[in-house]
Order: sequence, then C-alpha cells, then structure tokens
Amino acid sequence: MNYFSILSMITFLTYFIMGTYVYVINRKSSIHILFALICLCYSIWSFCGIFYYSAENTEALLLWLRLASFGYTIVYALTLHFFIILTGVSVHRIFLWLLYLPALFFLFLTSLFEFTVEHAVKSGNIWTFTWNYSSHWFIIYLLFCVVCLITSMGIILSWWGRTRISKERHQAKILFTTLFITFVITMLDVLILPIFTSYRSIAIIPVYTLAWAFGITYSIVRFRFLSLTPELVSREILSSIDELIILLDQKGEVITVNEKTNVLLQKDVVTRNELRECIVNYGELEKRIGDLLIGRSKDFSYRVRLKVKESTIILLDSRFSLVRDKFDDVLGVLVIGKEVKGIEQLKRIYRITDREFDIILQIISGSTNREIADDLGITLNTMKRHITNIYNKLAIYNKVQLMNLVKSFDIIGEE
Repeated sequence: MNYFSILSMITFLTYFIMGTYVYVINRKSSIHILFALICLCYSIWSFCGIFYYSAENTEALLLWLRLASFGYTIVYALTLHFFIILTGVSVHRIFLWLLYLPALFFLFLTSLFEFTVEHAVKSGNIWTFTWNYSSHWFIIYLLFCVVCLITSMGIILSWWGRTRISKERHQAKILFTTLFITFVITMLDVLILPIFTSYRSIAIIPVYTLAWAFGITYSIVRFRFLSLTPELVSREILSSIDELIILLDQKGEVITVNEKTNVLLQKDVVTRNELRECIVNYGELEKRIGDLLIGRSKDFSYRVRLKVKESTIILLDSRFSLVRDKFDDVLGVLVIGKEVKGIEQLKRIYRITDREFDIILQIISGSTNREIADDLGITLNTMKRHITNIYNKLAIYNKVQLMNLVKSFDIIGEE
C-alpha cells in the first residue's frame, strides 16, 4: 500500500464519520440527508482509491475506477441540490429530478466502458493518468461537473449577499471560500495543467475536496451549521413545565413543543398546519408573529383560543418572545401559554353556587355590599353571610385576595 492509498483511506474515514455525524443529528432533514449522501459518494470514491492506487495491473485499476463511478458521477448533482435546499432557492421539483438524469446517464456509461481515463501508467508504485479528452462523453461529463460547481458557488454568493443573519454570512463565506479552493485545484489537475503542460494527473480529487469538507466541519463546530436549532432548555425540563411551550423558527414552523402542549392538542407531533386548525384566531396571531420576527413589534401578550375538541375551547394567556443566539441573530419565537381555568372550573373546584358566583362578579366589578344586596333583593345580613361563605370556600379573607384569585380564571373577560 503506497502513500496515496493511505491518503485515500484517511479521506474515506473522514467523509464517512462526517456524513454519519450529520445524518444522526437530524435523520428527517432533507439538508442533512443530502449532505450525508455527498459524504457517502466521496467515501465510495475514496474507498475505491485505496485499491486502484495499489492496483498491480491496468485491469485491476480500471475495475476500481469503474466502481468509484458510483461516487464521482453523482456527487456533483448532489452538491448543487444541497446548496439549492440549504439557501432556500425556489426551484420546481421537476428540475431537481432532471438534475440527476445526466449523473445517472454517466453512471450507466461507466458500467459499459471507462470514458474518463485514456492512459494509466505506473511509475514505481504510483499510477499517473491521462484524462480522455478525445472522448466527447468525458468532455460532456466535465462540463456537467463544472456547471454544477459554478452554479453552487453562485448560489452561495447570492445567499451571502441577501442574508441578514451574521451567522449565515460567516457560513456562506466559509463555504464559498473552501468550495472555490476545491474548484480551482480540481480544474488545475483535470483541465489546465494537462492541456498546457506535460503534467499527468494522480487523480486524488476526493483529497482536494477535503478543503470544502473541513470548511463545513469548522462551520458545524463554530456556527452550529447543520446542527439542531438551539433550544432554550432541554426537553426534560420542558416536559416538566405545566404550561404550553412552543418554539417556532423564523418561518413560523414548529421546532419543538413540550409535553403539556401535546396533551392539550391531543397530538404526538405538532406542526404549523395543526396550529392553524387548533387556534381559532390564528390568522391575526400569525400576522403579529410575522411583525415580531421582522422587528415591527416587540414581545407581546395574547389570549389564544385553543380548540381541543369539536366543541371545547381552552383559553391561554400567552407570551410571545423573540429568541436570539449569541450573535444577536433571531432564531425564532418562544410561546409560553398559561391555561385560563374558566368560570365552570371555578365553580367546580370551590363548589360555588350560581348565587355566590353572581355576588363574586359584582364584588370584583366594584359594587358595595348594599348595592349587591339591593340588586339581588336580599337583606344586608343575608348578603354578608353569602360573602362569609364565599371567603370560607375560597380560603381567603378580603376583596384583595379575591381579586388575586380570580385573575387565574376567565371571569373578568378578555383584555
């Protein structure tokens, strides 16, 4: 095994570990899946490189080169697809499917014959290659790779220019710089030096791409690139809080909810569409959340009407607050809702009669004992006995304590 085989092994392990790590972070995210597939392609390419650099003859070399085509024919389409999804570029789904047709065609060609290499010569224990510029298929393949890479860099530049989030600007800078370095080195090896000089390639393109891979690794460590959106508290703490907690991202999509929210909505998984269905006044609320995210308004309180069954409405006094990271960029909106217990719950919990409840309503509205007695057509002494019974049931001693108690119930009405 020569030095290039060892270098290919290191490259294989690097991509394999990185792809597995990113995939495990979020198995359901299309971005994470695409990046893991890119790493898989480079892993296959590098793994085959371990053997074709150590091949004893041309037949063994060409066999491993054709097996490596499972990596090098598809990886550039995956790279462009990855950056389209990452940067939020709007393209039709059909375009994404069509993007893979050339890659699959080139993969089919390599199953018939090797069209990328014209000659391979072994000098000592090192193979050198002459690219097959006489093949129009190789020229088309090379053009396809160049278009994918240049388009990817253009997409990153556009993202870099339009994003207002400093963390994303840093990520775009790193991704563009490292991808540009990879592109330049690859073009020197495959196109410029072979055409204008007597240079023979050693075909270690997967090693060149490590510059881009290390750029992504740095972004993951430094800026939490491709990591889960940060949460204010762990899920274990969230699940123990007896209030509705929802964390929304910048697009209003649900990142996470606590167990109380799942119980109230009677759903295992809560999405944006389900919030629209469950929150009666969601249209107005969504507009206020949008204003909050773009800075038109500040944190606000709102009484949410939550439909939990066909005919059951729960009121939640909710607070909507921006969540920021250490770069002062907006991550999303934190919603904390406290259930308003309601009139019937007050009556049931404290065994309040309808007459006693009428008296409570008049007390909190500011009426005097005499005014309440006259309104109900009872004597003042009877009125006082009612108040004594109410205070005993509520375990309170005066009107101030009564007012504090009813604040947690839907008695005074909406703000």
